Amino acid sequence: MLPKASQIRPFNFFIVSTCKVDGKDVAVVAPYERDPSKWCDLEWVRTDNGEILTGEQKQGLKTVAHKLVWCLVNKIADSRV
Repeated sequence: MLPKASQIRPFNFFIVSTCKVDGKDVAVVAPYERDPSKWCDLEWVRTDNGEILTGEQKQGLKTVAHKLVWCLVNKIADSRV
């Protein structure tokens, strides 16, 4: 058996996202939750200063998938010009 410090624990997992705060993209983290419909109810913490996001700020959460789709759509649109 692995030593306790090397074992997987529930708090070893988290979700990373970004949101707009004061016009800037800010990285935020929250405890892991498998169901995306529950993500707005989680306590999201800014990685730059440790502040907890307000309900209004949570509405702008964007996942890596959102960013990738945005980049792909814009890249395709740019290539058609």
